[in-house]
Amino acid sequence: MPASIFNDKDDEILMKYVTEKTTAPTATFRRPRTFWEDCSKICFKSMKSPGMLSRRFRYLSTVKLHELKNIDLESKVRMLLASRHPINEEMLKELQQDAEIVELNERRVLIRYKKGDFELGSDRKYEVFFTRKEDMDLLNFIAKKAKSALSPIPKLDLFDEYVRLHNPIRTSYSLCHRFRYKLAREIQEMDGLDIEIKLRMLFITSYHPLDEQFIQGYAFF
Repeated sequence: MPASIFNDKDDEILMKYVTEKTTAPTATFRRPRTFWEDCSKICFKSMKSPGMLSRRFRYLSTVKLHELKNIDLESKVRMLLASRHPINEEMLKELQQDAEIVELNERRVLIRYKKGDFELGSDRKYEVFFTRKEDMDLLNFIAKKAKSALSPIPKLDLFDEYVRLHNPIRTSYSLCHRFRYKLAREIQEMDGLDIEIKLRMLFITSYHPLDEQFIQGYAFF
């Protein structure tokens, strides 16, 4: 990218905008054209086109991100998860330092990161990012409902209620998918969770198929 198009100040403004917009755990670039149009108008008074900004950010995030010392590591992680740009070897080394989990897909795109209490991962179908706290809040809600439920609850009714009461930034569909393909499996493997509650949670959500090892471990007949 020619230096005459973007100087250091431009890069700083651009990365500050992206950092602010990817603060929320649900941040994605699902509508990238709108994202960069807004950036062009707000930050550069439309003097730089959305396409120019998108290409510049891709260059900075894939080639130069590890060199940007004015951006903290958590912001870099959120940025990479939201943009789904591949990372280079230097950035990977920075992520791996003191981290418990750094997971990339086959395109070298970051899909999961954990360091201490900071953890973010991608629900790959919906490309929505869930924190561990969100997962546990949802499981606690289902466990509470399961204690008094006498029959299975239609999935979208269950998750509609959760969205309405506790998490309006999510959709029922993304929560349903998150539970079915991630959390329901975790329930079966959780230590310290009463078997009756596990069975009730799986019962009211009509989850199937159950893990064979789980069935064998708690077979009553």
